[in-house]
Amino acid sequence: MSSIGSDGSTYADVCVAMTSGACHAWADGPSARRPLRSPSGLVIAWDGRLDNRDDLLLRLGDAVRGDASDPAIVSCAFERWGVDGLRLLTGEWSVAIWDGPRRMLHLARDYVGVRPLYYFADREKVLWSTDLGELAVRSGRVDALSEAFVARFMAVRFRSEITPYEDVRGVPAATCLSFGADGVHMRRRFWNLNPGVVRYRDKRQ
Repeated sequence: MSSIGSDGSTYADVCVAMTSGACHAWADGPSARRPLRSPSGLVIAWDGRLDNRDDLLLRLGDAVRGDASDPAIVSCAFERWGVDGLRLLTGEWSVAIWDGPRRMLHLARDYVGVRPLYYFADREKVLWSTDLGELAVRSGRVDALSEAFVARFMAVRFRSEITPYEDVRGVPAATCLSFGADGVHMRRRFWNLNPGVVRYRDKRQ
């Protein structure tokens, strides 16, 4: 993915391979390993920006350094709270987390889905990318037009999880998709908009 981030690396084991292209957006600079690998066995490919770093650092305490990168903070948050910790991440982001000890892959996006994240899943594999065109090519679906996408496009009724390519989907906003090495697939929404109740002082308002 050198067209997006010229500095990156690849992590691979018997179950998963992850490549991350970086543009040195974090304080740890070009010397950091991406995808990030934690001592507990998490591997994190992160695309985004945390807007509540100070709040997360306060919550995590001594578990993370004050000058830690965004993905390092996310790693500590996931280690402590699991998928529930994703709702604490304020900002625009998408993330892929490989939990090595549990052999689970988690794909998630921010509250409103600002940062893209797409995936293709069949009985043998899960492929994912922030680049839709790249994923369509890698999955072999570049020539498979999605009729559902065409219908919604014509009706001007877009859904972020439907793409122009059949079987290539977008991860919904505020949602975590989890895939197990044994084929387990779970979908969990970790945040919902609460519009509240508008109360008026009198009928004239």
